[in-house]
Amino acid sequence: MAALHAKAQREQRLTTLDLQYPLWLFDIDDPRWPRRLDSLPPNSHPAKLTGWIASTSEYDMFLDRPEDLSHAQEKGKKVHSAAHYAVLAQEALQQLRYDDRYSLSSLRAVVQQGEDHVNIRLDSWAFDQDEPGWVDPAKVQRLERIWDEVPLWDPKIGLERLSDFDAIREYYGVAILVADDEALVAATGMPKADAGEAIRKAEFERLDESGGVVRGIVCPSRWRGPGDHGLKLNQGPSSALNRRLIVGTALQDAGWEAVEEYAKWLRRSPLL
Repeated sequence: MAALHAKAQREQRLTTLDLQYPLWLFDIDDPRWPRRLDSLPPNSHPAKLTGWIASTSEYDMFLDRPEDLSHAQEKGKKVHSAAHYAVLAQEALQQLRYDDRYSLSSLRAVVQQGEDHVNIRLDSWAFDQDEPGWVDPAKVQRLERIWDEVPLWDPKIGLERLSDFDAIREYYGVAILVADDEALVAATGMPKADAGEAIRKAEFERLDESGGVVRGIVCPSRWRGPGDHGLKLNQGPSSALNRRLIVGTALQDAGWEAVEEYAKWLRRSPLL
């Protein structure tokens, strides 16, 4: 009964996100546990996740979050004024306006309007002060991607300039096309009783010949038992545990330097 109830909750979560099967899942590589190649489901493709700003504790995916500036005062750091943020917002808006890497139709500004926040798509944004509908940049709270709400500029989490966004790491893994809930549970390794609360929209890029940006979801990483910590870099390549974890993975015939790069998130390419 618990498994059936959780399945219904997962399906409701997807409905809330306006998603339905079949859909693409991004399964991130776990730096502790190299992926066994024989465990890959059908329809798996090398991929990278871009622009991820989630909390590591919230999604259990071992990702780094930019420094939270909301506690800057108690840390003894200078808190920028609203006027300074307005200047930064205007700079970010102008960069997006003329930067061919970004499609304005896929982005929006979240603007303070009285006690509420409103969303304004950037393809209808009035960039010049003499244009009808111009909005004071001081009212811009953040600039974000519409699809998955990934911020490109958000002073509350330290993304004060788009260059900071560009510097965020790219996370590698596999894009998996899942046909139904059973395939989702199998691909993620999540318990059948998981309600899927951590499922979130994501935009990622396939790195095989077909390539291209894919829109789908991310989920928590594969569950591991307590006390199982995966690769132990301090024990080096002679460790029986490390050798056992590497067998059957793309790292099996690689040098120890490649293993260290993998575990430390220094890798710049997929393993598949």
